[in-house]
Amino acid sequence: MPTDTSKGSPEDRWYPGFSLALEIALPQVQQLLGASRCGALKRVCCSWTESLQLHQPVPRHSLLDTLSPVSENLLDELQAEDDLYLLKSAGIPDLLSTHADISNFDEVRALVAALRPRCRLPEVAVDILFQPQVERDRTLYLAPRPLHCAVMHSSLRLLRMLLRAAKETGVLQEACGNDQPGAAALTPTFLAVLFASQEVGDVLVEEGIADAFSCELDVQAACKLQRRGLWPIFQERANSLGLGDFAAKLSLGMQAHREKVAKAREAIRAALRS
Repeated sequence: MPTDTSKGSPEDRWYPGFSLALEIALPQVQQLLGASRCGALKRVCCSWTESLQLHQPVPRHSLLDTLSPVSENLLDELQAEDDLYLLKSAGIPDLLSTHADISNFDEVRALVAALRPRCRLPEVAVDILFQPQVERDRTLYLAPRPLHCAVMHSSLRLLRMLLRAAKETGVLQEACGNDQPGAAALTPTFLAVLFASQEVGDVLVEEGIADAFSCELDVQAACKLQRRGLWPIFQERANSLGLGDFAAKLSLGMQAHREKVAKAREAIRAALRS
């Protein structure tokens, strides 16, 4: 028997009780798919829009509690995507600049052990860069933000979500970790050369991240690799990802660093001779 199409919302004209059935099913659908994969369902009908708003919990923890640099669980990445989706909705963009404090000896050793098998360069590169040193100020601490974790996990969807959220909320610089004294981080581009897939490299190039951000910490790390003979391998990997310009800038930075060190040494020798 034909339904009356002159009254009611569009979804009710499709099928009597359609709206109610969708509203009942939505919590189960969200639980199965995750909140970040249900956003498009808002366009299905007004009842789904209301239910999405009703059933979305607001996460109270940092993204780094879900997705850490040492995590190897795919479900952690999916949960991080959902958390970011809900965090954006809750208006908490400052969490994008939160960094993990991995500074005590045991934490650093655990990080190094977790990163070795992921490294796209020879595994010894991880030890060269991140192993704890006797002199604390000579240790390169990772201090990753969620954006760094997404790069290191080659989590493409999460990376795109993080970049979009950071740009929309004006915290891209903070999310990359380049402007926080005492908690500086290697750039996402440097970490991409070490750990990420080709697709992640493509995204960094497309979004202009590779050219927009660089830091002194990248140069220090590159110098460590150069002293141990791994710089040509790093360059080759960067070129294969389309990040050759980034590697070229690092080469110039290393040259400037060497000149600065040479001048400092000469000044010390001159002072000792006088």
